[in-house]
Amino acid sequence: MKRVFAISDIHVDYKQNMDWVDSLSGLDFRNDTLVVAGDISNKPLLFSKALECLQKKFENVAFVPGNHDLWVRGTDSSDSMEKFYLLNNICEVMGIKTRSFLVKDRRSVQIQPLFSWYTKPEQGEDSLYLAKPGEDPNLSMWADNKAIKWPSMNGFRHPAEKFINMNEWQHDLTDEFPVITFTHFLPRQELIFGLANPSVKKKFTDPFPAFNFSRVAGSVLIDRQLRNIGSSLHIFGHQHRNRQREIDGVTYIAQCLAYPKERHWAGIKDDEYFPKLVWDSENGFVKEPEY
Repeated sequence: MKRVFAISDIHVDYKQNMDWVDSLSGLDFRNDTLVVAGDISNKPLLFSKALECLQKKFENVAFVPGNHDLWVRGTDSSDSMEKFYLLNNICEVMGIKTRSFLVKDRRSVQIQPLFSWYTKPEQGEDSLYLAKPGEDPNLSMWADNKAIKWPSMNGFRHPAEKFINMNEWQHDLTDEFPVITFTHFLPRQELIFGLANPSVKKKFTDPFPAFNFSRVAGSVLIDRQLRNIGSSLHIFGHQHRNRQREIDGVTYIAQCLAYPKERHWAGIKDDEYFPKLVWDSENGFVKEPEY
């Protein structure tokens, strides 16, 4: 049997997170595919080390960059697009999947990585922006403002549009098998929020009341593209919030490792946390309650 698992935001700059990667079984996943939906590390050596470790445990590892991966602060890359191509070259040499591929068995599924970025509200209507009382419109605490550096977009309005355009010529899908797509960034506003859970909401206090995540959450261009492709299941990350939601015929899943302090806050023990099973060749897509 073949299986497909999802994880994102593994942030192996934290030793505890790298230890989690190391601790994954070297036997249980040998016939399986792991989708890593961005944010491994901004350091190329750590990035490569984490992927090499995962590659020893899974038959296939697929990856798209997140914003942390494209930070140029403290690296030799002159800008974030150069860093993007560097990481893609590393993946190509290692055999990490960054283009469409087929997981073939009794049932088969196509997996399509999609490069992406977020659209800020001032960049166009494809932003996921929702107004927040008391927000800082300058995103003063957002590290990307200093760690990300873009060259000229050569006719594109912003990086999100450029990456969407890049995806148009790098997929090779058929109508014969269902499709799983994945990005780092969010494709829809609804996914910013979990389903209503009064017990959680009651104890939650916003630690950063001036920070409005929706300004940098993702882009509606992502959802438009994944639906044009014919995706049945879309995996994403970025927000460090797990999601399982079905909207208008597409299932959206986020399974984030996130930061150690976030797992501690949520009462998650590292040795009880794993990549999420989303598909297997015996039963197809895994159905779970929405949250």
